[in-house]
This record gives sequence, structure tokens and C-alpha cells, in this order.
Amino acid sequence: LNLIPGTVRRFEGVMKIPHMGWNDLDCQSGEPLFYNMSSRPFTYFVHSYYCIPDSSDDIIATSRYGIDFCAAVRKNNIWGVQFHPEKSHQDGLQMLLNFSNWNGK
Repeated sequence: LNLIPGTVRRFEGVMKIPHMGWNDLDCQSGEPLFYNMSSRPFTYFVHSYYCIPDSSDDIIATSRYGIDFCAAVRKNNIWGVQFHPEKSHQDGLQMLLNFSNWNGK
């Protein structure tokens, strides 16, 4: 779709693929998607690939699985996450609430 320009890479090395499990996020301060969430929310991942946006300004959260990788992106009114908010307990539910209540600012 090229909504957020970049590339996609497969995890390599000795890490088990797909990456399945809980990881904490390092979230960008002030990002409305993460309002009222814990400072390093734990989220549930099931994936073999990760994105590398052309602009680091589009990265709003990272995580670590052998390497630091982009876990969430935002460009204007488009968001994308690499994890499953619906399976990520209270923080995931809060994230879905934040998304649905976002006023565009």
C-alpha cells in the first residue's frame, strides 16, 4: 500500500521464528495511542517480519527480539502495530480505546 514508505525484513539468526510471546514496548512520549498506559506496556506478538520505515520519525514504539525493531508506526492519521492489542490485556484494551477516541490531534 505504501501508506508509510519503508521496507519489510524477516527476522534472521538464532531467534525462533515466528516470534511468539510477550515483549515490552519502548513508546514515544506524548503519542496519543499510548495515553493512560503503563510506561513499558507488555504486548503479545506473533510475527516473522518487521518493518523499517524510511523515516525514523514514523516510528512510535520499538521492542526487542534479538535486535531492536519497529513495533508501531504512525504517519498523520495512519497507525500500524506489529503486535496484537486485542490479546495484550489492559494495555491492549486501553490502546484500542485510545484509537477509537482519537480526535485527530
